Amino acid sequence: MAKRKTGCHIAIKVPLGPPRPAENYRPRHVEIGGLSPAQGDALYRLREGLRAQHAELPGGKPVHTNPDTIRWLLERIANTGGTTSESTRTSKEDN
Repeated sequence: MAKRKTGCHIAIKVPLGPPRPAENYRPRHVEIGGLSPAQGDALYRLREGLRAQHAELPGGKPVHTNPDTIRWLLERIANTGGTTSESTRTSKEDN
């Protein structure tokens, strides 16, 4: 029987464009459908890892759903401020 990984951390580099001008449109909804099996597995693993670490969204809401997972990830990107430093901590570690 294959041994299942119980958890790991990864570091990824993502390209960011320049900051959005304040007067531009700000999206409030994202429709994600038709995920590939690999994308679905990655989302599942990220969500379960965040649950295991008791990650929270701003305001203290626990990360529990797929949309929470995407919000948590976007918050981490937003909090980097576009610098070369990376934010990889969960909210519980921030305290």
